[in-house]
Amino acid sequence: MESVIVSANVVVPLMILMLIGFAVRRSGLISENVLIRTNRLNYYIAVPALCIKKLYESDFSHIVSPKLALTVLFSIIGISLLCMLIIPRFVKDPPKRGTLILSLSRSNDVIFGLAIAQALFPASALAPFMLSLSISAPLFNLISVIEMEVNRGGRIRILPTLKRIVLHPTILGCLTGLFLTLTKIRLPGVILSPVNSLAAIATPLSFIIIGSRIHLSAFLNDRKTIAVVSLFRLLIIPAFMLLLGKFLNLDSVGMVTMLCLFGGPCATVLYAFSCEMGGDEQLSSELIATTSTLAVFTMFLFICILKATGGI
Repeated sequence: MESVIVSANVVVPLMILMLIGFAVRRSGLISENVLIRTNRLNYYIAVPALCIKKLYESDFSHIVSPKLALTVLFSIIGISLLCMLIIPRFVKDPPKRGTLILSLSRSNDVIFGLAIAQALFPASALAPFMLSLSISAPLFNLISVIEMEVNRGGRIRILPTLKRIVLHPTILGCLTGLFLTLTKIRLPGVILSPVNSLAAIATPLSFIIIGSRIHLSAFLNDRKTIAVVSLFRLLIIPAFMLLLGKFLNLDSVGMVTMLCLFGGPCATVLYAFSCEMGGDEQLSSELIATTSTLAVFTMFLFICILKATGGI
């Protein structure tokens, strides 16, 4: 019973925020175009501020093993390679193929995953997760560009790819927070206050926007493809990664990190990549909406299992 209560305390508030976003869009209170622009504001300003705050408040004195970092690194590479090898055997349409590879190899670790992690642990215990995020963000971006370029038949341009990685807002936020922490630079109150204010709105605004993307028609269009992707994205992949974490004897923060990095819904940047790099725009929006809705329930299930088995 305790595991159910803990899981509900983590997931139900996120579900309520998503319902608010859904209601806002359906009521016409805010147009979808404004919500999309708000998402960009959140992605480029509020989420990086949240990364800065969490790393700034982290205590790195407890981090003594590179095991989690190496596990995250090789897991991302391994899953991405498997997707790039297997999916082309079943999907021949290049735009659809690129979108499906990206949807399965990359989860919403920055927004959805971070929200789950900070709901389960205090800021002082999140240093391993934030360090893992600083590894996953650039690696996910590099692999995402390669996946989309290869599957639209394009030639990978080195300089634009490096620029996309270096200037990624999450990476800049993580590097800034890491620099401040390692150099023990203390920010004055006039700077720390707006950073804290922006960080405070990042998670609720993110989930309101995710909720606004939910379209009931998404459960009917491409339903077979959506069902298969959801099964792997939300159940099979995270279950395998948690078993791997158990085999490697990761601690509770490590197990939650594996769940958050690999068990979240399709990354919201899937739509942007599909639009900009020749993917299937309609399918990407349907996958984001559907997996974001179902992830609330699958995360609840996995948190219950981890709590009941002593994983957290």
